[in-house]
This record gives sequence, C-alpha cells and structure tokens, in this order.
Amino acid sequence: MAEGPRVKKKRGGCSSWFSQAVFTCCCQGFLNPNGEGSKEYYKTLGLPRGAPFADIKKAYKKMSLAYHPDKLRQRGEVLTEEQQQKFRDIKQAYEVLVDPERRKLYDALGINGLTLHEDPSSFMKDPQKMQEMIARADKRAYCVVLSIVTLVLSYLFLFPVLFGLEVDGSIQLSFALVFTPLWIVYALVLVALLTAVARGTNTRPEELEPDAEWEDEDPLSGRLAALGVFGLFVGCQACIVAKLDGGIDSSAPWAVVLVPYYIFEVCQVAGELVARKSALAEAASEEAAAAKAKADAEKDEEGGGSMAGLGFDERMQAEQHREHAEMAASAAVYYAFRLMQVGRARGRKTGNSLA
Repeated sequence: MAEGPRVKKKRGGCSSWFSQAVFTCCCQGFLNPNGEGSKEYYKTLGLPRGAPFADIKKAYKKMSLAYHPDKLRQRGEVLTEEQQQKFRDIKQAYEVLVDPERRKLYDALGINGLTLHEDPSSFMKDPQKMQEMIARADKRAYCVVLSIVTLVLSYLFLFPVLFGLEVDGSIQLSFALVFTPLWIVYALVLVALLTAVARGTNTRPEELEPDAEWEDEDPLSGRLAALGVFGLFVGCQACIVAKLDGGIDSSAPWAVVLVPYYIFEVCQVAGELVARKSALAEAASEEAAAAKAKADAEKDEEGGGSMAGLGFDERMQAEQHREHAEMAASAAVYYAFRLMQVGRARGRKTGNSLA
C-alpha cells in the first residue's frame, strides 16, 4: 500500500513573523476595532479567550453531542434550520480555534482579518463592506495610518532632501541629524527584531498529533543572526556618519571605515549560499519521497490496488525548492558583485563613494 500524504507542521520564519506582525499592527484597528471581532467564536463554544486547546476540544465534543444533526435524529427531535445553523457555527468556531495559526490570526484581526487572509477577493467584490469597515475603525487605526504616512514620507523625501542640502553646503547640520529619519526607521526594526529574540526557543505545539512531523523554521539562532546582520548594516552607516562628521580621524582610510559593510555583505553572500544548499537538500528529499510514492503505487497497481499517491505534490514541492535555490544563487552573485564594486571605489573621492 502506498503511504498517505506526509504530515508536517512548520513554524513560519523570522521574516514571515515580522511581516505578519507589521500587517497585524497596521490593520488591527480596521479589521478588529476594539477587539469586538474576535469574541464570537469563543462565545459560540462558551469559552473565554485564551482557553487551552484541551478545553476547546472538550467544549466542541460536548456541544456536538447536543447539536449534531445525527444525535438530534437519534433522540427523535425534529431538525430545524436554526439547529442546523447552530451546529455549523459550532463547527466553524472549532475549526478556527483548534488551528494555532488561524486562531492567532483570529485573535489579532477577528473574523474580517481571517476572511481577508483566506479569501481576499471577498473584500474586493464588496465595496460596501470595505466602507463599513473603515467607518467602524477605532482611533488606533488612524494613528497607525498617520504614523506610516509620516515615516514613508520622511524616508522617501526628507532624508534625501536633507542629505543633498548638507552635501551642497546649503544647510549647516551634522550628518547624524540628517540621518534622523533613517534612525527612526531602524529603531522600529530593531524593536521588532529584539521582540522576536525575546520569544526564546520555540517548542513543539501541543495541539499536534503525536505522529505529525514538526520542524522549527524560526529557531532562536536564526533570529539572533538576523539581529546581528541588521546591527552590521546600521553600524556601517553609523561609521560613515562618524567619518563625515569628524568623529573618526580624517586620516583613517575608508577601507577601515567600511569594515562593517564588508562583513555585512559577506554575511549576505554566506546566507544566500546556505539557503541554496538547504533548498537543494529539501528538493532532493521531496524527489526521493516522490520516487518512493511512485514505486509504492506501481506495487499497488500490480496487486490490484489503487493508484494512490503518485508523488505529484512532492514533485511540485521539489520544483519550488529548486526555484528557491536558483533565486538564492542569483542573490549571492548580486551581493558579491556589489561588494566588489564598493571595493573598487575605495580610492575614489568621498562623494563618488557615497553615490
């Protein structure tokens, strides 16, 4: 007999966690104003928010015995539309709250956030729903929008304008002040990275079945590495600013000032090469699983069994991993080329080096 599909539960990586955190922060005030949109499912099961998974399963089992159509028929009760809808609501609430990823999204963004994540087209097809959502937004939503607009405008316009005026001598400010819009953005990113590190080591989710595989794709070491690389990136710019403002001896060569940048780019290249190696290993593993599934299916066919599990999913996964490996290789070449270009420009004038 061919094996069934392999079950594997993974935790999103640091980048996906960061993206989800930003999305939640930006949209929570619109999708789940005052937390009202994330109470219904808990109310349906008669549970408080934060109830453990064991209590959720227990509550669902108890309510299923009371409202399942088959149980109602066995008791000789007449099945009404209201009872059918009640059971559908119970089942829907359970399916969301028992899934850790869906529950996390529901707790943060409510039903609207869950719907937007799983079926974005439903919002696009209903402009009235979008208008109602904007009209019901709380004050936090508008504060977030104002902050984002301010940061984006500062990043895109204020910094380059101030930098150009300072280089031309039109204003007399230190470069440390000119870089203030960037320092603000970097501070926000730093807080997010420190928060990710503060979560510590991830543990196997308790709701997983005993035979389900689990792979932590967001290990603490990866989050620490991301924090270190970001520190090199900011440190490079801090060294450049210190050099321009005279905080570093003017006789110090730019090759020394840019040491954090060189380390940063080397880390970028090394990271992409590691990602390529990992993607190729995953592709090889999926291809081996596809070959095994095909061999098992052929045995089933010879024995009169079904042609289940031809390894189509595994081959698709392997192809995606190989595409990721090619992208990582291209990125590594790009970072290496950028590093060589900066190395060639070391002897040029300061203005050309910064350009």
